[in-house]
Amino acid sequence: MAIIGIIAFFVIFFIIIETALHLLILKLRDRFKTIIITNKDKVPEIDKEQLNKFIEHGYDEELGWVRKPNTSKSVKTLNGEVSYHINSFGARINPGFEKKKIRIVTFGDSYTFSKEVNDNETWQHYLSKLTGSNVINFGVGNYGLDQAFLRFKRELPKIKSADIVIIGVVPATIQRNLSIWKHYSEFGNIFGFKPRFILEKNRLKLIENPINNPKQFFQLKQIIPRVNKYDYFYDYFKENLFTFPYTLSILRNPKIKLQKLIVFGGKYFLELLHLKPPKNLKVNKIKNAISYDLRNNLRWYKNRELINLTLAILKEFKREAEKNNMKLIFVMMPQDFDLDYIKKERDVYYKNFFNEIKKIIPSIDLADNFISRDLKELFIFKEHSKYYKSFSGHYGSNANRVVAEVLHKFIDKHPNLKC
Repeated sequence: MAIIGIIAFFVIFFIIIETALHLLILKLRDRFKTIIITNKDKVPEIDKEQLNKFIEHGYDEELGWVRKPNTSKSVKTLNGEVSYHINSFGARINPGFEKKKIRIVTFGDSYTFSKEVNDNETWQHYLSKLTGSNVINFGVGNYGLDQAFLRFKRELPKIKSADIVIIGVVPATIQRNLSIWKHYSEFGNIFGFKPRFILEKNRLKLIENPINNPKQFFQLKQIIPRVNKYDYFYDYFKENLFTFPYTLSILRNPKIKLQKLIVFGGKYFLELLHLKPPKNLKVNKIKNAISYDLRNNLRWYKNRELINLTLAILKEFKREAEKNNMKLIFVMMPQDFDLDYIKKERDVYYKNFFNEIKKIIPSIDLADNFISRDLKELFIFKEHSKYYKSFSGHYGSNANRVVAEVLHKFIDKHPNLKC
C-alpha cells in the first residue's frame, strides 16, 4: 500500500506540474511569440492580413523578399522616426545624386541598406559626395550573401556602367547562408522563405525558394518536408520546442528553456501585477542571449564546411562581376555585439576566414576602424537610465560617414579599383 501511495503521489505531482507548465507555456507563447515555441509552431497559422501586407511590400518569388520599387516607409528608431524611399530602379533613393552616372553599386544586408537612418545619411550617400557619382544601394534587411549574389545577377542589366561592386554583410552572414525558412532560426518569422546554396562535389547547387507563389503559404504542410531536408537550423528549432510532456522537454535543453521560463515567466507575472521589472534587469540583453544564441558566431567560423560554402559563393560572385568588367570589394560590417566581443576578448573570431577572403577579393574589415571607438559613437543608441542602455544594432550617420571615408581611401589606394 505504501508503494501505491508513493506512486500515486508522484503521479498527482507530475500532473500538477505538467498542468502548470502547460498553462504557463500557453500564456508565454501568446505573449512572447519569438521566444516560446510549441508544436503549434511546426506548421503555424497564416494571418491573411499580415500576409497580404508582406506580399504587397516585400514578397519576392525568387529571393524571398525585396524592397519593392516606388515604395516608402517610416520607422521608429531609438533616436526618433526616420524614413526611406525606394525609386523606380528598385534601389534606395540617393538625394541629389539620382541623375549622376552610376560607378559603384552595393549589395548586402541591412547594414548595406543603412537601416534606421534617413536617405541622406546612408554610407552610399556619403560615398557619393566623396566620388561625385551615384552610388546605388541595393541592400535588403536580413539578406544572406546568397540572396545578395542572386540580386546582383538579377540587376545586372540595369548597372552595366558600374565599375565597382561592393558587398557589405555582417559576420552572421555565414549562418544566414544556411537557412531556407527564417522561422527555424528567428522564431516567428514565418513569411521568411528564401533560396540557399549547397555544395555538391565542391560545386554550388541552388535550392530555389520553396514559396514561388503566394498561394503556397497556405500549403505549408506539403512544403515543410523539403524545407526540413535543406535548412540547417531545423534541429535547432526542434531543440527549442516546448512539447508534452513538458518536464522531459525541458530536461532535453534545460539551460535555455529554464532561462526562458524564469525570465519571461517572471516578466509576465510582473505585468499582471502592474509592476515594473527591476531597473538592473536587462531584459532585451537576456532575450537576445537566450532566444538567438546563433548570434554567437564563434562556432560557425570554426566549421570548415560552412566556411567553404561562403567562400564558394564569394568566388562565384567574383566570377560573375569580372565577366561583366566589374571589380568586387568585400566589406565585413561587424555588429555591436561583435565589436563588444572583439574588444573584451581581443579576438577577431572571424580573422582566419577574412584572411582567406582577402586572397580572393580586395577586402575591408570595419572592425579595424571601429575597434578604438566608443560604440555609442557608431550605433543607434539610447540610454534609458543609469542602469540600462540599449543599441538598435545598426550604424548611425556618424558611423556611415566613417564607412564612406574608409571605402573612398581604400579605392584610392588601389589603382585597379579607381572609377
